[in-house]
Amino acid sequence: MAGIHVPGLTRRKHRAQYERVLPKIGRVSKALECDYGTPESIERAQALNTLEARGDLHVIARWRDEGTPHITEIVRAVREGDYRNLQLVSIEGPTLQRAVHEFLERARNTLNPRSADQYEATLNQALEDLGPDTPLASVTTRQAEAFLYAPRETTKNGDPWSASTQGDAKTVLGAVWQLQIDRQREEANRTGAAPNLTLNPWPKAKTRKRRKTRHAWLQPEEWRILIVHPMVAGTPTAALAGLATLAGLRRGELCHLRPELDVDLEAGLIRVQPRGGEHAWAPKGYSDGILNSVREIPIVPALRDILEEHVHRGYAGKRYFLHGQWSDKPLGETTANAWAKEALEAAGLTYGRDEEDSFTLHSFRHTFFTWLVSAGIPIPTVARLGGNTPAVVLSTYAHHVPDDQTRALVALQERAVEDPDQ
Repeated sequence: MAGIHVPGLTRRKHRAQYERVLPKIGRVSKALECDYGTPESIERAQALNTLEARGDLHVIARWRDEGTPHITEIVRAVREGDYRNLQLVSIEGPTLQRAVHEFLERARNTLNPRSADQYEATLNQALEDLGPDTPLASVTTRQAEAFLYAPRETTKNGDPWSASTQGDAKTVLGAVWQLQIDRQREEANRTGAAPNLTLNPWPKAKTRKRRKTRHAWLQPEEWRILIVHPMVAGTPTAALAGLATLAGLRRGELCHLRPELDVDLEAGLIRVQPRGGEHAWAPKGYSDGILNSVREIPIVPALRDILEEHVHRGYAGKRYFLHGQWSDKPLGETTANAWAKEALEAAGLTYGRDEEDSFTLHSFRHTFFTWLVSAGIPIPTVARLGGNTPAVVLSTYAHHVPDDQTRALVALQERAVEDPDQ
């Protein structure tokens, strides 16, 4: 035994030690947990040398720094020629708290503050329910569904989240897992290891069935009845309905309009733009630049008449064009919905979401899109005015696009043949 030379095998008193300087990972100095000169010590040193020859330096580094895998596991893998159990990037992988922290850090750098805040609220709930020290690799689809369907104090009667909220939570938590899966895959490619976290439990989790989105919209004659009704005409409700229907504004955009800055009657423009100050606000999708929602919308004469009447009657506040009674701060969601209900019911229409033929505040914005698309206005123009992408407008309102097949064929024919009269 004494005449056998094994690289790295050294002696410290009577115990075996492994001492080597290896590329990429540097100096290795660690006890082999057996006596020097025994067959066991030789086999253990040779097993480590085999890993070095294979290029599995990350395994040796983990054995040196973390004590995992144990030297006996390394010997067994070399003896049997099965190295799969040695290739894990991490035995437990990332915890939920670490994964959430990394995800939110990225979200704060890439998303608008409102979206990041919404993500944080969902992820804080996950930390509370699942536990911050829970390894991501240990969470199953069954546990994911239990989280999604848990009773919530914030819902009516303590019911589980709505289908929409469940879907949003499923999406953001799936993104947290996917970020860590991608990072482990990248580390695995760099080191030649196999990742520990490979399965994402959230995409397969079942949620409540979402109610089919209805795109209710007003017929022109319904709009005309609504806007001249005594309960609507000349009231702030008329301005709300007019801005949503004839300028296509979302509820958040309506509630944060400022006189002159955003409702510029002199220039004939509605400006949807971010604002700072006491009630800071940014349009949907706004983050570090001007996106689709930031836009200028020309005021058509019918809308101008409504807005001028609103100003003439003294309803426009000093800071906000639409505001609640005795208040000059952004119009609240409850008040905006109440005004919409008043206007729709004045026109003999049903307010709400439960009936197939009922309407909500958002129906005014759908009316804006439907009227323009059905009139044959080019989709990019409609999208620009409404603060959406052409793809969204086309996918939602394509059934309103006029059938211009005959006109299209005539245009082709006219360009393909010479006009005999010229």
